[in-house]
Amino acid sequence: LFGMGVAHLMGRGFKQLSILSSMHLLQPEHIRFVGNRNLDSGEKEIIARDNLRVLTVEEVRADLAEVCKALSMKNDGLYIHIDQDVVDPELSGASLCQEPNGLLPEELYGMLRYLVENHSILAVSFGNYKPSIDHNDRTLRIMENCLKIFGVIPQ
Repeated sequence: LFGMGVAHLMGRGFKQLSILSSMHLLQPEHIRFVGNRNLDSGEKEIIARDNLRVLTVEEVRADLAEVCKALSMKNDGLYIHIDQDVVDPELSGASLCQEPNGLLPEELYGMLRYLVENHSILAVSFGNYKPSIDHNDRTLRIMENCLKIFGVIPQ
């Protein structure tokens, strides 16, 4: 079940476990993944089958402005989910999945600032956070900075 939130929202989750399984709340053209580094075979299959847009860490580093444009789409607002493992574990490290070569916090913040300035943000969620391994609250501070960008907590 871990990591299946988008699949459920596309109507592809375990039907016996989800009231959403018969609803197709998200269409593939409305989904963007950024910074994925360790996908399992099922995730790769869904991404390929539905031609989901995946933007790599390398693409973010090469041209953040272009990635931000790729995140944009005509819509009534955005729902943003941030798994803590998108940030490099050397700088965060309080996630269940420790995969090297993740985004730098400033790269994440840059994308979020762009989205806030150019779109209506309907909801934000954070996932894959394990407080018991958040040494010196590094990951908590990253989440706080994200919430500041969204205007949820004061700057």
